[in-house]
This record gives sequence, structure tokens and C-alpha cells, in this order.
Amino acid sequence: MYNLVSDEHLETASNSIDTRDGVIPSSNAVMALSLQKLGHLLSVDSMIRQAEEMTAHMAKRLTEYPAAFSLWGTIALNRIFPFYEVVVTGTTFRGMAGELKKTYLPNHVMAGSENHEMLDLLKNRVGKETRIFVCENKQCNLPVTTVQEALELLTFQPQ
Repeated sequence: MYNLVSDEHLETASNSIDTRDGVIPSSNAVMALSLQKLGHLLSVDSMIRQAEEMTAHMAKRLTEYPAAFSLWGTIALNRIFPFYEVVVTGTTFRGMAGELKKTYLPNHVMAGSENHEMLDLLKNRVGKETRIFVCENKQCNLPVTTVQEALELLTFQPQ
């Protein structure tokens, strides 16, 4: 967990760890969700593991009083249900990604590009034809060319 105060200022401030979600989610829950999503987007397993460790630390409190830990619950659900990396590439990727975003899709990150392969998720997937890759744990299905086909691959059943 992350402290609210740096080690340099411990003498002048109280050293608390923010974990309880209220109207505003706790800073640690926001950090855990960011680590989880960035880990999937950037293919950095250590970020995903750190988010899982932070969430595991909160499991008992989450089950005892879930209303006070709602963002932690979201992070836990991202682990319980399949988490997808959705990759949209090609000349009309923006329009296709926009169509996908019209449907509520929990538990996913999305990356897209017309001609750049900056992320590992995009490597060897960029081309002129617009295609959608639905991946889980860095394993991708064969590409599809319609939003409907992609939505059929996105099942949100518990693992």
C-alpha cells in the first residue's frame, strides 16, 4: 500500500494509508486500478501482481463492508471475471473503437492504431485492413472485422 505522506515529511505529518472508499475512491484503490489496467495495456506483469497484492490485502475488509470499498470491489471483479485486451487496428480503427465503446464493456483495456506498433499489444497486428483482436492474458483470438463479432468474443463469465 502507498502512504499519503512521503518519508521525507514523516516528522511533520501523520503517516496514514488511505484505503476506504467514500464519495471519492481511496488513493490506494485508484492506484491499484491504474496498476491493473496499465499492466495489461503495457504488458508489465509486475504491475498486475502489485495490484493483485494490494487487493488481496483488502479482501477481508471488502467482504465485511463492501459499500465502503466499492472501487476495491471493482478491482477484485476484474480478477474474478475474464479481463480482456481489445486491440483495434487499421485505417478506420477510430470509428470501429468508437462503435465498440457504445456497448458497456467491463474488465478490459483497449488499444488502437492505424500504423504504429508502440505497444506490445499492437506488435504484428497493424495493417491497412481494420481488424479487432480480442485477447486475454496476452493470448489473442483470430482477428475479426465487425463489432458484432468482437462482442461475441467478449464473454464476462466468472473463471
